[in-house]
Amino acid sequence: MTNNKRGRRVVRLSRVDAQRLAAGEFTEPEQALHAWDAGPVLSRPVMPTAKKPPALDPHERELLDNLPPHFGKL
Repeated sequence: MTNNKRGRRVVRLSRVDAQRLAAGEFTEPEQALHAWDAGPVLSRPVMPTAKKPPALDPHERELLDNLPPHFGKL
């Protein structure tokens, strides 16, 4: 036994993958293991971005700034 801490992982190929390896479809057995792996995950924002509120004209801004205290924040 060698002093390598990491050995080669032994995996048995299926009959179909062994035939594909013998036919030359794969050059190494490891290729058969990863032939059907999922592709990379697309990066997406975690939360969907909210639409920006429409810009308020000066008159609308003045109305919202001058609300009586009992109305609260809209």
